[in-house]
Amino acid sequence: MLAIGLIEDDDLLRRNIEEYMALQAEYYIAFSLSNIDDIKDAIFPPDIILLDIHLKGNNSLYRIGYIKDVFPDCKIIVMTGQYKDEALLEAIKHGASSFINKPFSLKSLEKLIVHTLKNGNYLEPKVTNALIAILQTSSSIKNIIDKFNLTEKEGNILNLLLQGETYVEIAHKYQLTLPNINHQIRNICIKMGVDSKRKLMSIVQQLI
Repeated sequence: MLAIGLIEDDDLLRRNIEEYMALQAEYYIAFSLSNIDDIKDAIFPPDIILLDIHLKGNNSLYRIGYIKDVFPDCKIIVMTGQYKDEALLEAIKHGASSFINKPFSLKSLEKLIVHTLKNGNYLEPKVTNALIAILQTSSSIKNIIDKFNLTEKEGNILNLLLQGETYVEIAHKYQLTLPNINHQIRNICIKMGVDSKRKLMSIVQQLI
């Protein structure tokens, strides 16, 4: 039997997955948690961990490495509501094996588990397309950084703006104040010869 570890803070979804897996003879739930830190108390090591990437009050993206330290042989399937930003690429860098987009059917989740265990890693076509778009955008942003002599931080902020992140979200990610974010964006505008965020986004869209 294959051991499934579940880390999800949506109680209803977690319970539905538990009940579905309990009906499948080939699986059993090694643990079912709402908090990543509690995996240290797990008795049975899992073959697969189903990880909610947006746990409340906890950026689980940056805890994937910790999970792999505790269970180095497990495969991690990330459950996420979006593929739009750099989190997808970062999750792979940290050790994620597969992704499934919420909402999903439990049957499709089971199929993904089978594919992941069989192949080691498995990306659906839409995930692959999202990754390609991210990599292409990252390459273009690097060219813009070089062309306009932007700092690495300015380039990262510009990339997040392109992905639709708000000033508040960007400030949270970099642990900066909103005035500091505004200052960074003004510097980017000056270096790129524009006088507003709207014009900045317009010229960047033309360059990528």
